[in-house]
Amino acid sequence: MIGNIFKQQEGYTRDLSDAIKSIKD
Repeated sequence: MIGNIFKQQEGYTRDLSDAIKSIKD
């Protein structure tokens, strides 16, 4: 279960980084 939460957090962080890159570009 903890691993599942970690994976979700990892995906969320990646999406957030992509969104920030899109805004910069």
